[in-house]
Amino acid sequence: MKRYFLTLVIAFGIFIGSAGGSHAKESMSPEFKAYWLKFQAAVAKGDSEAVAGLTNLPYPEITNGGVKNLDKAAFIKAYPTLFPAKVKTCVAAGAPVHEQTMNTYSLFCGDSIYIFNKVGTDWKFMEIGQND
Repeated sequence: MKRYFLTLVIAFGIFIGSAGGSHAKESMSPEFKAYWLKFQAAVAKGDSEAVAGLTNLPYPEITNGGVKNLDKAAFIKAYPTLFPAKVKTCVAAGAPVHEQTMNTYSLFCGDSIYIFNKVGTDWKFMEIGQND
């Protein structure tokens, strides 16, 4: 009986895990998926110019003194602090979660949430939020 119960628990866990993983990928709209592949490639290459082009500028960088709006040149300069090695790994392996109510996508990377919204007809990287 214990063996049957353990097998059932493991099978249920595998089912839930596989359903959750495929759900995240399936919930990406074709437009966002195309954007996401460009964003992933740019981050993987460390192409700050391309990432800036995929970002809603001016970018609101939160500092101790408040919010500082970064134009393209300032964003490119700040790129290494916005996308350190751990985040590059997260972007390469991660799948953003779709929030249907607000039609946004969020990528959870440790303590940070990378948020993507539609601006006009284009998807853009919007901000980094705190994962609490």
